[in-house]
Amino acid sequence: MDEALLNFLMHAINNVGFPIVVSGYLFFRFEKKLSSLDHSIQELDADFHNLNRAKE
Repeated sequence: MDEALLNFLMHAINNVGFPIVVSGYLFFRFEKKLSSLDHSIQELDADFHNLNRAKE
């Protein structure tokens, strides 16, 4: 691990606490997955609307 990153993490843990740092890490790690899930839900909604229109 990079020394600058380690220093940043230690400083962050000392200032805001370990749980906050871990929560932030997990949020940024899963941000792309959440964005992908949101996109998939929007596509599914559009598919349902198209299916309903085809039945009419």
